[in-house]
Amino acid sequence: MDVIYRQHSQGYRHDYRARLHVLDVDMSGMPCGKKAAFATKGYLANQRNRRGQQLGRVLASGYEEIVVDRLFGGTVQLTKTLRPLMQAAEQALQLDRA
Repeated sequence: MDVIYRQHSQGYRHDYRARLHVLDVDMSGMPCGKKAAFATKGYLANQRNRRGQQLGRVLASGYEEIVVDRLFGGTVQLTKTLRPLMQAAEQALQLDRA
């Protein structure tokens, strides 16, 4: 997926010298059946004790592109997934310290 993103995205070709590249990190709860991957009982907005998954995404806001998409268990919160999502975005965008 990283290779496809790099070949076809505007966000990958962003000019970091001209302006900042704004990335938005978001978690969305998705209800699902008990046989779905990563399905766990947890809190989903307006649906207490429902089985679900959490979809974590890193978005290149200025380009309206999804840089990274990861699926997590229903009880996982953004505080636990922020670091792995940002590391995956760094890898997809091939960022270095500079």
